[in-house]
Amino acid sequence: MFGIIQCFIIHLFCSLMTSMEHNAMQFLSNFSVWDYHFMHHFFTFICLLIAASFGKIQKQLLPWTACMPVAITRLFSTIGINTVVDGSREGKLFMLRSADCLLTFFVLIVSAYVFRPERKQSRHRAAFVAPIAILSSMSWFYPLTWDVRTSSLIALPLAVIAGGLHNILAYNQFQKLKVSFEAYLLNVSGLSSVLLLVPVLLNRIFCFNCSVSASEELQFELVDCAVFAGAVVTMTGLIYTQYMMMCHCHPVDYLVLRHLKYTLAAAGQQLTQSFIFVNPVISIVMSIWYVRTLRKENENFSLPQ
Repeated sequence: MFGIIQCFIIHLFCSLMTSMEHNAMQFLSNFSVWDYHFMHHFFTFICLLIAASFGKIQKQLLPWTACMPVAITRLFSTIGINTVVDGSREGKLFMLRSADCLLTFFVLIVSAYVFRPERKQSRHRAAFVAPIAILSSMSWFYPLTWDVRTSSLIALPLAVIAGGLHNILAYNQFQKLKVSFEAYLLNVSGLSSVLLLVPVLLNRIFCFNCSVSASEELQFELVDCAVFAGAVVTMTGLIYTQYMMMCHCHPVDYLVLRHLKYTLAAAGQQLTQSFIFVNPVISIVMSIWYVRTLRKENENFSLPQ
């Protein structure tokens, strides 16, 4: 049986490869962060649609009222995250991880009311998850390289609230619909692609987040095609495994896995620079212990065949 732990490991690999693809595509072509978020969901939608056309997965049109809230919160979360990144001269990663920390607190509070039978369990989760979130975000804090604009601070609440609601709604709607995961992701990724296309087009028109001059046109060469083909695979795997964990784990448990991923990245970055802080070490140990405890309890840590 395919478990969440195996899914998390695949997600780590896809995240690493996608990050490398982002860097390569940014140097080779005029792509912005808005384009990347759109590509993630659009490539996933196309791959799932092709699989459904060949009968490999279930093709089912779900009520748009059930999937639209997930797509809308994805849109506003993307707007908030990209504005936070664009408004940070230095310390972008710390701002993003701070948003993740605040998002975790937001989800802890909201989930206590959304999942009322689990309120005692939510308090139990908070006692362990809150320190993990704080230590994980502090792993990216470098005081000497922290410089942000006002727009980044203004957009931070939008990124936190929209991102937290997206995590909760993605899980809640999937549990309510009782459909196959692939059919659910096909609908959600399709709607998200349509909505995320709007800021991409606006960015192309007004160029509010361009890495190069607006007059420069894209010139695809052979190497660009190879990078682009690799991006289709890694971005699809990234979104597929992300939503797989998001839909089958409690929102708080999913955020622990997310913090573990970014803390491992922080530790890896620090090791390459021949130093490491105690924050990521403690956060990683606590996250692994938390995941191990949940796995022993068999709580949402095995996926259906």
